[in-house]
Amino acid sequence: NIRIYTNQKILNAINYVFNPQKALKLMDAEMIFELVDLEQVLGHSDKKLRRVKGRLIGDQGKIRQAIEKFSGVNLSIYEKYMGLIGDFEAVKIAKKGINMILQGSPHKTVLAYLHAEYQKKKQLEFTEMWKPTI
Repeated sequence: NIRIYTNQKILNAINYVFNPQKALKLMDAEMIFELVDLEQVLGHSDKKLRRVKGRLIGDQGKIRQAIEKFSGVNLSIYEKYMGLIGDFEAVKIAKKGINMILQGSPHKTVLAYLHAEYQKKKQLEFTEMWKPTI
């Protein structure tokens, strides 16, 4: 049943990383929830986990905010988990940016990628909005 599946996604989002208000966005059928166990990706080194979480969040949360703004996802990091809520395209863009950070790419490079994807999305929306409806 789709309602059971949706409720399960919402509960998982709340259990791991998101507050209930953000998790309720999953009631929209277009929205997906991705959960990443950072310890599974990075290994069991607390030092490495802290460093990567710091890189993902950035100074005063600026990198996390940029990922959210330019991709259109909600991103939450708590303990060893990272969660993403957004539509398929938004999550795909955010995951690529996050993978770039995990692989050690400079923030400037990641932000340039995210900004370029954001511009493409806005251009496409603009083009669709002004498309003739004949």
